[in-house]
Amino acid sequence: MVSKASSPAAQCRPFFRTPISAFLSVMVPINGLMAFLLLSGSTPIWMKLSSAFVIALSLGSFVRGYWRRLSIRSDRITFRLVFGKLEILWEDVKAVGVYTPGGGKGGSEYVYISRRERQPDGTWEIDDDTIQLQNREGLLSEILAAHEKSKPEAVERAS
Repeated sequence: MVSKASSPAAQCRPFFRTPISAFLSVMVPINGLMAFLLLSGSTPIWMKLSSAFVIALSLGSFVRGYWRRLSIRSDRITFRLVFGKLEILWEDVKAVGVYTPGGGKGGSEYVYISRRERQPDGTWEIDDDTIQLQNREGLLSEILAAHEKSKPEAVERAS
């Protein structure tokens, strides 16, 4: 295990590429209305249940998209999960790339870092061997640059 002292500050990115301000500008008004319906005494039970369901889905989306974060360090890449984290040392990385799940018909692009020599089968494939998140401008080049800097020949050249 690598000590935290040997790793400089990480560059962090959330799982979603949508800025948190845009997410909140949409979700806060919707959830405000849902909370009003949930707390209102004259709202039918079925409407209260559907309001609670919308709030739960929104909170789940927020946690999934913004709590889970990718940290790029000089010696490894770390993906914080809701419970726990995944780490892949740069020396173990066999594949880095971008793909669009489902063949690219209007879907979001994802960046992946893997110990496997292939792209993931889908967005659900986040495990001890594969980390992925929604692509955004400059993310792939940032990951590739960190991966290149970690190679022994790059360290020797810098010395």
